[in-house]
Amino acid sequence: MTNKGYIICVDDEEAILTTLRQQLKEAFSDSHRIRTSTSAEEALEIIELIHEQGDYVEMVISDQVMPGIKGDEFLARIHELYPAVIKILLTGQASFQDVVNAVNNAHLNYFIAKPWDGEAVKKKLGEFLASFKQTMENERLLRDLETKLQSLKK
Repeated sequence: MTNKGYIICVDDEEAILTTLRQQLKEAFSDSHRIRTSTSAEEALEIIELIHEQGDYVEMVISDQVMPGIKGDEFLARIHELYPAVIKILLTGQASFQDVVNAVNNAHLNYFIAKPWDGEAVKKKLGEFLASFKQTMENERLLRDLETKLQSLKK
């Protein structure tokens, strides 16, 4: 198990993935591993492998309009499997209904319109990742406290 969380980026356009990967590595390479995929199906396999290795995915960023599984459906599936994961929809072609579906079914954390302001996005994603780390630490502390309480009861 590594001490770095994963950020998964999904878009069927390689140029978008290249730009996104570069921006995310600039901002988060010290604390996160960045993985990309050109399809939701492949991304689900990557995420499953990461979890099987005992590592964790903190954030998934997905395009909406892709062949196969659409972004809102993919993020809803991610929410079912890993509800704590931060879910971001990055798209230039989502309809209002797509966004509503992502918010309602995937518990979407954030929406980024293409083209995006790299600095503003990195700042916002950094805030989400910091909040995720704090939530995970709080959960760990609660588990430790519950264990100590059980020991005291014995």
